[in-house]
Amino acid sequence: MTLIRIENYRHGLTATEDNYRRLETGDILFFVSTPFELTSEERAFLLSQKQTDVSYHKNISYRPLEDRLKGMEQRDENARWRLHEIMRSYSRRVIDFTASFLPRYAGNWRIDYASFRPVEEEGRAVALHARNDLIHVDSFPTRPSDGNRLLRIFTNI
Repeated sequence: MTLIRIENYRHGLTATEDNYRRLETGDILFFVSTPFELTSEERAFLLSQKQTDVSYHKNISYRPLEDRLKGMEQRDENARWRLHEIMRSYSRRVIDFTASFLPRYAGNWRIDYASFRPVEEEGRAVALHARNDLIHVDSFPTRPSDGNRLLRIFTNI
């Protein structure tokens, strides 16, 4: 697995044949700059979100097909609404970017969740099977992939 740096991405640029080949052989396309907008206000809001230890959820997820937010422990309705709006907008921007950059995939894909993990993994006790910084095969007993390939888009905020 190799990290392929994409340094000079411009809006409207599409993947090269080499980009597709590298993705399909297990390499990672790394965009030095986030190729879609995530405003400083959105970043600040996301970073201010804290999950409680009482009913801890590793992920806050947005389900675009249902327009539903799950895993949020926020009791403040305004904050909950704002997080929902940010996650909806983020999901749409990622989908739009990916459809533009990887149009070959867009016609047959199945859109899944957008998730936000408000707790840093580094330095906390996490079972090996639950770590995201290790190479792993996504295996969800409750949502099996049924042999489908997964394309995951990560954003560092």
